[in-house]
Amino acid sequence: MDCIGILYQSQIEQATALAKTIEEHISGLGKQVWSRSSWQDDLNQKDLPETQLIISVGGDGTLLRVTRETAAWDVPILGINAGSLGFLTELDGSKALEHLNEIIDGKGWIEQRSMLEASVDGSNWHAMNEVTISRGGAARTIQISVDVDDTRMFAFSGDGLLVATATGSTAYNLAAGGPVLPPTSPYSIIKAVASHPLSQSAIVVDSDSSISVELIGNHAAVLSIDGHVDYPLSSGDRVAIKSSDYKAKFLRLQSPNYFYGALSSILSGQRYHPGLSDDRI
Repeated sequence: MDCIGILYQSQIEQATALAKTIEEHISGLGKQVWSRSSWQDDLNQKDLPETQLIISVGGDGTLLRVTRETAAWDVPILGINAGSLGFLTELDGSKALEHLNEIIDGKGWIEQRSMLEASVDGSNWHAMNEVTISRGGAARTIQISVDVDDTRMFAFSGDGLLVATATGSTAYNLAAGGPVLPPTSPYSIIKAVASHPLSQSAIVVDSDSSISVELIGNHAAVLSIDGHVDYPLSSGDRVAIKSSDYKAKFLRLQSPNYFYGALSSILSGQRYHPGLSDDRI
């Protein structure tokens, strides 16, 4: 690898310091390297076309943002945890430096994950975890109808609705009682949140299906992308959701069967520490 980028969570002191240390290490190996805050506007677009690897330094939130902002350039991302939650990341910050050389030498494999694209009124966004339509801060239910491939599936009142990727199936979807999908699955999950009637079950849809969500009541709602954006919706607004043409590419060092061990830690209430076991490749 001749050019490596580092995007870090500048609001976390540990992440900022670790990013600087990683930058100095890579530069000392004679490699081209750039480093920026992940919150910087117009995220490094002049550097990305030449970049062969992006290192995300922070927690899962940082990795989600980095993925969304760089997906169009199809660059693999290595997640290093220096935040509070690192379920998606590959290495703990304390172990990053000892594995950098083998990563730069081409060690590892690429895990490809699906993303979603949401559009409304001519605006569109790409999501790594989920697209959510919710009641926002108002303490009242909203009314939503859901169509899949032009077929009405259900309509309900509730706190909202989420459409999750396989990656997002272990996030808000799991907390809302939805099923977990294998991380490389191309399918999406439609899950009502605190709905009435309570019988609304989660639906798993194919990767080539189109989803249409309409706000049918009189109360306003909010569209969120991975917990960000907060686009206001009014009665009659329709959100179109489909699989994105973009794919997330994560550089992995762990064995390809790592996922269920990590998931087991989360489901048992343990704090997950990303790292390498003896069965790494």
